[in-house]
Amino acid sequence: MKNLIRDVLAAGLHRFHLTEPARRREEHLYIATFHRVLPEELRREYPLPGLVVTPAELEWFVQYFQQSFHCQRLDAAWREFSSGERSARPRLAITFDDGQLDNYVQAAPVLDRLGVPATFFVPVEAVETQQLLWHDRVGYALQRLGREHPDSSLLAQFGLDGAQAVQTPDMGVTRSKQLTPSERLEWIRQAEALVPNAAPTWDGMMTWSQLRELAQRGHEIGCHSYTHPILVQCDDQQLEREIVASRRRLEEELGVEIRSFCYPNGDCDSRVVSAVGRGGYELAVTTRWGSNGPLAEAFSLRRHDMVTENSLDRRGRLSAPRVAMRMAGFVRGVH
Repeated sequence: MKNLIRDVLAAGLHRFHLTEPARRREEHLYIATFHRVLPEELRREYPLPGLVVTPAELEWFVQYFQQSFHCQRLDAAWREFSSGERSARPRLAITFDDGQLDNYVQAAPVLDRLGVPATFFVPVEAVETQQLLWHDRVGYALQRLGREHPDSSLLAQFGLDGAQAVQTPDMGVTRSKQLTPSERLEWIRQAEALVPNAAPTWDGMMTWSQLRELAQRGHEIGCHSYTHPILVQCDDQQLEREIVASRRRLEEELGVEIRSFCYPNGDCDSRVVSAVGRGGYELAVTTRWGSNGPLAEAFSLRRHDMVTENSLDRRGRLSAPRVAMRMAGFVRGVH
């Protein structure tokens, strides 16, 4: 019944153009967020499936955006929007967080075929080492521990039993965020000693050459810190490396100016925001839901996280009225 009511509401709002982005025109900047782009069979293997869209789903979203928005790279969209330059349709930037290999293999071909440039936020150390980000390492380790060591104290540390670790590893990943960076790395070290090579061979990070190619093809590369920590947990010296040294390293490797920053996990406070502002960036994005109006602050921009489950109608089909209703703010972004 709840889904039926939402479908009826979304269809009614859409029919009378009440959720039409053009109602706001140049007064708002929209930023859409994606993470992983994987075929369905790999989405079922990935421990955080809520972060995944399939290539076909990504194509549907991008085509929907093309019908309603002027799609641009984030840096270009922000410069025009913040300068007051008028646009026939609202501006929308498509962003991808975390720099995983599937962004190059699965997402970029869809974007290029449709002629839409995007912004890819990259954590530097993961590219240098070709090691998965800590949240993926935790997720894969939890799945393996649940199957092979269901009574491990490493699971109990997050309040999980073996079945929960296998079926809902995202619960453990969320709880791991409460650890300090050193505690989290120690947990990963112990877990990977018990279950080495927990991650599948198909998963990985983009390389420098792939990132250079994306930049040459017209996409923007933004910074997602050095080690992808929760920045509010970092001291001032660590922030300098995560924000400034990471930007310098990206510019050295890619030969392009890095203008945009993305807060890992969306976590930031006034100290972190100030550090990014001093770090030479023009803008920074959060994970806070919403569009950006005329008074939007450059280093606290809101985004719309594109989650497949939240974009389906009651029959399980991707729904333009549903997406429009969420982006217009008629329902909360997490629902």
